[in-house]
Amino acid sequence: DISTGSLGQGVSVGAGMALAAKLHKRSYKTYVLVGDGECQEGQIWEAAMFGAQYELGNLIVIIDKNDLQVSGKTKDVISVDPLAQKWSSFKWDVHSADGHDPEQLLDCLGSLSEGNSPKVLITQTVKGKGISFMENNPDWHSFKKLTGEELKIAEQELGIKCLKKF
Repeated sequence: DISTGSLGQGVSVGAGMALAAKLHKRSYKTYVLVGDGECQEGQIWEAAMFGAQYELGNLIVIIDKNDLQVSGKTKDVISVDPLAQKWSSFKWDVHSADGHDPEQLLDCLGSLSEGNSPKVLITQTVKGKGISFMENNPDWHSFKKLTGEELKIAEQELGIKCLKKF
């Protein structure tokens, strides 16, 4: 378990962990979660080449494709599309799922092929889904705190009650 932030280092770290598992004949898989904005980083693509070169079939990258990043829409900053074709061109097995459907996600992860190719699961999501003032709003990417009134609205729209106030 490691946190790398938004600089695209997660795939590189994950590739190293997956290679270590392969070299030590361990059966575990390495999962890396990245945002679509991170796919603008060159380090992601260096790690993608590395994963394919060393046949890291135990490496699974999950991309949260919500089309937003801290400074706006990914297509307006640096477009990463067509994302699936890019990963495929790097010789990765590419899969997709609705990132808001837990059953679909589990089915997709469970059906990933065992072969030597690394895998990428591109999940289409909506940032802030279910909270009207957050949905598709890059202002909520980071740094912003909920007011008491916003928390009440969010709880109501999600049908939950927070145990503690922030």
